[in-house]
Amino acid sequence: MQTRRHALLTASDANCGDFLARHWLRSLRENVDTTEIDVVVLDFGLEPRQLAALAGIEVVAAPRARRVNVARRRALADFLATRDYDQVLVVDAGDLVFQRDVSSLFREHRDRFRGVPERYPIPLAPFLRGAPPELRARLRARLREHPMVNGGFLLAPAKEWIDVGRATLPFAEQVAHDQPLVSLLLHERGFEPLADTWNYVLWTAREPFRIESGRFLGPDGEPLAVVHNTGLRAPFRVIADFGYGSGYNTRVRKGYLRLARAYAALRRVAFASRGA
Repeated sequence: MQTRRHALLTASDANCGDFLARHWLRSLRENVDTTEIDVVVLDFGLEPRQLAALAGIEVVAAPRARRVNVARRRALADFLATRDYDQVLVVDAGDLVFQRDVSSLFREHRDRFRGVPERYPIPLAPFLRGAPPELRARLRARLREHPMVNGGFLLAPAKEWIDVGRATLPFAEQVAHDQPLVSLLLHERGFEPLADTWNYVLWTAREPFRIESGRFLGPDGEPLAVVHNTGLRAPFRVIADFGYGSGYNTRVRKGYLRLARAYAALRRVAFASRGA
């Protein structure tokens, strides 16, 4: 039941449930002022022990799905249609931690989406397996010259989320990941770019970071607000033991800068190819 004006939502199945409970939720509770924010988890198949660890926050059952990252958009729209939230922040559950308060963002640019553009446009090919030709053409036309807007931390009015969730419905079973599709919709609808610190994607961040006692610090020595250890598979994640606390974030993959450069080069090849 809704008790606050805004909402912060995530979605998870059992694969991300342990990280959600041990790291994501702990970092949220220790750093984010939720006085005006309901915290809600869309449950795509969490295990009983994981659900028990989420005591104190609202958990909403969602239909089982093969691709949670895509299905979560429809489940989100369905959920928000039953509530009366103003602003809604939607974040990833399995590779993201909070290090500073993000509640101030709920009061800024309240009429539109807000998100962090990636440093490099992402090659589309790995994300579009099974997508129909007309969607591929639409994505290439829009995203060839524009960066992805990282889908792991996005804030918008509830109505905007409902509209975007409904817009993704025709493609829910056709795309392997929602990242390019959501980026396309945001570029078409318009959005407010946020500074990197609000969704510091370790792969593509514009500024260097360092780690002290498990905390990620920016060039000014201050903790980055939100740290996102993205990557489709473990070898492509910058931090091998990512988590929240002094016992984590000790294993940095030293070759990640080389991988990032290769990633940028692959992007240029992918966008030059008609098959992207």
